[in-house]
Formats: sequence, structure tokens, C-alpha cells
Amino acid sequence: MRLPDARLVPAFLALVLAPACRTTTPTEFDDAQRAAIADSVRRVFGDFTAALGRGDVGEAIQFYSDDPGFRWVEDGTMRYTSRRDIAQGLEQLRTYASLSFRFDEPTIDVVASNVAILTTITETTLSDTAGRTLTFAAALTVTMVRDSAGWRARSGHSSTVRPPT
Repeated sequence: MRLPDARLVPAFLALVLAPACRTTTPTEFDDAQRAAIADSVRRVFGDFTAALGRGDVGEAIQFYSDDPGFRWVEDGTMRYTSRRDIAQGLEQLRTYASLSFRFDEPTIDVVASNVAILTTITETTLSDTAGRTLTFAAALTVTMVRDSAGWRARSGHSSTVRPPT
């Protein structure tokens, strides 16, 4: 038996293995569908930011998924691993005499009919009862997943904006 020309082996393998290596492609959306999904994520984020602005922690926490796989990373640290952890963090905001949040218009990348990536910059100002004020900015990236409860943050990352060195 004669062996095939070695130069033909890669082409043969590609032809034979290609069907097994195919991956499903993301659902294709037309512009109107993509815009509608992005708008629904934007509305949920708007409701969240409004709740934060009012200091309504009970409503703001609804933005976050209660999925056991929930994760939130901050500045290189796994900060929160559950909605309950996030709720405790938000509750700490109530200890400040005043607080304000500003969010840039988010960019929303629709990945699938039930998954979107939201990216924005936020600026937070916290003031204590002695009048001391802390202001900081952060970049946020949030994976939004739509389930039976609606759009929820399933995972996220925030990194503090640092001055140039």
C-alpha cells in the first residue's frame, strides 16, 4: 500500500474533520432586533441607576442575578460571589450623609437574544457627616442575561480609573 503524499494530509484532515469542528454561530439579528434588545438592557440599567440615585437599595439589588454562578470582580479581586454579597455592599452606602452617581451612556453589545455586554464609566461621590468627600471613577463591564425575571447582571467587573503615571 502506498502512503499518500504528505503535502495532501493537511487538506485531507481539514476536509474530514471540518464538519466535526463546526461550532454554532451566534443568532444573527437585523438592526431593528439588535436595537430593541439593546434598548431593553438600557432601560433596565436606567432603572438601576435611578434607584441608586434615590438610595433605594431594595430596588437597585434587583439589577443583579441571583444565579449561584454570579461573580463580580473589582480591581483584580473577586469582590462579590452572590446577590446577597452585593446587597450588603449596597447597604453600606446608606451610612454616607450624601452620595451621587453619574454614569456615561452605556455601550451595549448584543451577543444573543438573552445575553448582552454593557460597558460604561461611572463617577461616584460619597460624603460623610463630617463633610469629607471622596470622588472616584470606574470603568464597568457587565454581562447581562435575560431569564424569566428579566435582564439581570450575571457577572461584572469594575476597575478604578487611575491617574496616568
